[in-house]
Amino acid sequence: MAEFELGNPWIFTVAVVVTWVLVWGITEVVFLDGDPTSAVITGAVSGLAFALFYVILSTQIET
Repeated sequence: MAEFELGNPWIFTVAVVVTWVLVWGITEVVFLDGDPTSAVITGAVSGLAFALFYVILSTQIET
């Protein structure tokens, strides 16, 4: 079984976005008004923003 290389920015970004979508989706359905479409949009945008910020910050710290 192949391991995921989270050092790869593409794989890291996809993993973060999927995690944020799942967290927002579960939170929205269980605790809030239950609109899954807005949960997916919010999770995707938030996850993408976080992942891009993290990747940019980590590459600037390494150099």
